Amino acid sequence: MTDTSEQDPSGLLLLPEAEVSPDFDISQVLSVMETFLVMAVRESKTLVLHDTQGECGSNLHSLFWTIQGSLLSWCFCQLKGEDPMSKLKARELFVKYVDLFLTNTKTILEPLLNECSGKMIIEKLNNSVFAMSTRQLMTYMLEFCALDIPHCLLLQSFSNLTKLMKKLCGDPGESANKIEMESWNQVQQPVVIQTWNMESPHNYENNCRDTTVFLCPGATYFEVEFDDKCETEKRYDYLEFTDARGGKVRYDHKVGTDKWPKKVTFKAGPQLQFLFFSDSSNNEWGFKFTVTAFGLPDIALSWSSDLQILVARLMGRLASRSMAMKSSCELGPVADLPSAKITSVVSSPLWKSVFSNQVYMETKANLQEQGCFETKNSHADDCRNFLLDFANSDPTQDFCGPNSELFKGLVQAIKKQLAKNDLVAGSAVDQAVNCTFAALVYLTPQLYGKLQRYVISSTYPSTHTKVSLGITHLYAPSIQHTTTNQKAVNLEHDHNI
Repeated sequence: MTDTSEQDPSGLLLLPEAEVSPDFDISQVLSVMETFLVMAVRESKTLVLHDTQGECGSNLHSLFWTIQGSLLSWCFCQLKGEDPMSKLKARELFVKYVDLFLTNTKTILEPLLNECSGKMIIEKLNNSVFAMSTRQLMTYMLEFCALDIPHCLLLQSFSNLTKLMKKLCGDPGESANKIEMESWNQVQQPVVIQTWNMESPHNYENNCRDTTVFLCPGATYFEVEFDDKCETEKRYDYLEFTDARGGKVRYDHKVGTDKWPKKVTFKAGPQLQFLFFSDSSNNEWGFKFTVTAFGLPDIALSWSSDLQILVARLMGRLASRSMAMKSSCELGPVADLPSAKITSVVSSPLWKSVFSNQVYMETKANLQEQGCFETKNSHADDCRNFLLDFANSDPTQDFCGPNSELFKGLVQAIKKQLAKNDLVAGSAVDQAVNCTFAALVYLTPQLYGKLQRYVISSTYPSTHTKVSLGITHLYAPSIQHTTTNQKAVNLEHDHNI
């Protein structure tokens, strides 16, 4: 391999710097990337089967990192731009490269898993080009999820990767991850992450308004240790510290007193702000102190564990964007889905527990079977509108629409069935629960029919019907699904922080 250590290898891809023309051939770029992927496959097999790195070594590692980073960065910038042709070409190139990468991942892992244990493969590939490039790709893709890419298509592609990873990592009790998981449960002692030294002129000047922000991602608390000579004009000149939660503490006069201790701990990280204020007259020696940021040590992760976390986060984001139907490039014009495809989705392990009675097909034949269809004067729209109003209503306000009495009756019946919920609370969560509940009722034939009879009773008082127990009992699973999702969001947020 030619030595490119003194050159920028990104030029090998020949990516256009200006707007992309319609005749830009992405196959040439893919051909270059395929060459590097073939070398990565060869290196991985050599590392595992022959316990040697081969002839490429570190050159391939740094070169692949640069080339793949350049490709993904270029695609990202084009997709964020305004030029339609640039977006189209970048999206096509990105999707095809991801597919090419996953194909080569399968080429690497499947033969090795047939010959070696997952534990051995993980250990041998720890510093490989494959391990590095996979983590780099996953990290970039987490950012791509916010752009207009075919989320559903990519989600399907990565579902095949999860099967290989499951086989690679195997049972936690028998894999290399067991030691990692045991270390996670051990009490971690804080370590020093960063240190700053601060000192004023001696004596300090009048009319000072000096501000410094100590920012340290990962820090859980700060310690400030003052020099014994620290002194300011009493009451009028002071040092002020503001922690990440907005708590403020001021110190003035002399250090070493109850009001100005020699060492102070601020337990809110990862930021601490310092302000020194002096008025227009009188000054003293000033200040001198050291700020130390403490945090928990990084947990050692093998590349396989790190990859599992990245893929789990990626698939979660892809699924979220797919369900929100954010991809205009993928959806295009709205088309009717065939019933076979709907049945396949609803019967899948992911949705079967939610749609336990299968999807409610709002057709004339099905409504007639349920006894809820009137040929000349259907109440299906009334029931559907009632559910929409219920889902969109503000839980903190009394509903004052035409169905206010129906709302009141439904809410009262539901509250009788509610159990205490300590997971999450608030009007936003209540509304999310109402939306989930409305969707479940709408898509469950038996319950939808019962709700129709309840709604009809408002029009014909003589046929007054109470809220079915089946409907009220469904509200508890709605809470469970919603609060579980909210808890997962909170956990991901904490993990990102």
